[in-house]
Amino acid sequence: MHIDLRTVNIEPLRQTFDHIAARIGPNKPASRYLEGTMDLQAAANYHYRPTWDPEHEIFDATRTAITMKDWYALKDPRQLYYGSYTASRARMQETTEADFEFVESRGLADVYDDAAKRTALDFYIPLRHVAWGANMNGASMCAYGFGTAITQPCLYQGMDQLGVAQYLTRMGMVLGDESEVQAAKQAWMDAPQWQELRRGLRCLSPNTWRWMPCCLAWPTKKWIRRSMTRPAPPCHC
Repeated sequence: MHIDLRTVNIEPLRQTFDHIAARIGPNKPASRYLEGTMDLQAAANYHYRPTWDPEHEIFDATRTAITMKDWYALKDPRQLYYGSYTASRARMQETTEADFEFVESRGLADVYDDAAKRTALDFYIPLRHVAWGANMNGASMCAYGFGTAITQPCLYQGMDQLGVAQYLTRMGMVLGDESEVQAAKQAWMDAPQWQELRRGLRCLSPNTWRWMPCCLAWPTKKWIRRSMTRPAPPCHC
């Protein structure tokens, strides 16, 4: 019996969704990023206004003083959407886990210089609270922002910071134990050298969500440039 195999080219009836074609033109293939980002923001048929903010719709572009003709004009140069973001971070996590496994399996933390270990514990572990604050900042921008092209990377940034906070905590457990993590929390709450950064992190109450990244980045960069030994006034936030 003879079997004749042939290839047949099947032309798709359309290259992408209609709302994507309206942006890039007809008969043009769209990337997964565009299909997973463009015009996904709900903009109509809301059921009710939120009881905690009756002056706005649940998704409302007027929560910021900034107005845009098209909220999707800003695009991620890395083209990250849910699929590519999770795949990228999974690879990064595999690398980080391998690094921790290398250190733990060889007992490298035990032979690390005590003075250097103390410096690392005193400096890096309290910064997990900064990363946690950045996580809440990104989540807030995602919740109150408008347009998936903007809110999507805000959420990814927030989740990245959550990962940073978790790995800083794990670093504290590797270089010390749970008591070191608790001591870092106490230092974050009470030590004078942390209060300026803590105050800047806690006082995130701008009138527009578009300025929230600046409210976090500015005090962090300012604090890093200054000496940790200079005391700051107590935080009254």
